Amino acid sequence: MAAALDGVDGFVARRFHQRSELGVVLDPAPDQLQFVTAVILLSLDQTHLRSLPLWLVVTLLSRDVLHRPWYASTGSIGPNRSNVIAGFDASGLLTT
Repeated sequence: MAAALDGVDGFVARRFHQRSELGVVLDPAPDQLQFVTAVILLSLDQTHLRSLPLWLVVTLLSRDVLHRPWYASTGSIGPNRSNVIAGFDASGLLTT
């Protein structure tokens, strides 16, 4: 449900050309929370499904941790952020 609402929110924002710096900064937070929650839940022991291997869980979760300094250094997020508001990128949809 949360992913569907996030998709609708992104569609409406793009359709009506609504962007804000606050939205650019806050929008990735729920996406990250959904991703981390899904990985953690899939890594737990389950009766009907095989759990994710530990190496995959570590790889998936460390990917975001290792990318954060890069985002900050490029001005996408953080205190060094430039005045440019990031646009839509289809690759972001593929990773969520």
